[in-house]
Amino acid sequence: MSSENLEKLVSAKQLKAEKADRKEFEGLVRSGRLCRLSVGVTDVPGSLSRVAAIVGELRGNIVEVAHQRLFSDLSVKSTMLELAVETRDREHADRIVEGLEAAGYPVRRSDPS
Repeated sequence: MSSENLEKLVSAKQLKAEKADRKEFEGLVRSGRLCRLSVGVTDVPGSLSRVAAIVGELRGNIVEVAHQRLFSDLSVKSTMLELAVETRDREHADRIVEGLEAAGYPVRRSDPS
């Protein structure tokens, strides 16, 4: 097999894998097993770890986190954590939101329509 044909084969397999990953991801979102949470926190050391501890205690798996300080409608001393959390189902995600809110964190959940 020529190196050109090998490159085409590898590229085709990578594209197929990416499509499969995207399909799996979309399925997780639609089924409620992956949710996006925006959590307002005070911008002090330890805030992220406290939020992560609550999610972990409730058996959620944080798969992605972003710290949004600049484009938030929160006060200067606050920040927004954007979390992608893997859950068992929508009810489990609801319990995680409730747990964060019970600890005093404002939470906005973004689910697909």
